[in-house]
Amino acid sequence: MIRFVGAALLAIALMMPAASSAQAGEPGEFPWKAGDAPPTVAGVTLGISRAALDSALGPPARVQTLGSGADAPRALSYPALGLSIVFSDLDGVAVIYLLTAEAGAIDEIKVGEDRGRVIGRWGPPSTQEGQSALYIAGKWVVVVRYDGGGHVAQLGLGRMGN
Repeated sequence: MIRFVGAALLAIALMMPAASSAQAGEPGEFPWKAGDAPPTVAGVTLGISRAALDSALGPPARVQTLGSGADAPRALSYPALGLSIVFSDLDGVAVIYLLTAEAGAIDEIKVGEDRGRVIGRWGPPSTQEGQSALYIAGKWVVVVRYDGGGHVAQLGLGRMGN
């Protein structure tokens, strides 16, 4: 299941603690390392239950099943909050997507930010796949998807596959 969610992280992209001390023009450093706990984003923590998610955000406006079977993950849409969450009964919250600047931030980076600001804060990504930059911290990842103009179109926080 987690392998599916890890592989689906980029596919779904199509539909705090530490501050950087980087000077202007110098790349920053991603503030998390392997073994660090992922940040809470928009009041949501990876792995929380559906009851905890509903308590934090209320009911989703739309639920879409991603795959088949009773344990298939679901995409939960919260358009008024600018959020989309991938959830499974087995793993809890597996992916958190920020779709608007108002949805919140990951370490002060928001949707709409310029690529230069992201690099200035976090440095170069662990890997880049097309318009998606992945910052890997062990068993979880921050995905930054850029638009054609080099601005953050979407931010995601999710678990990596095994």
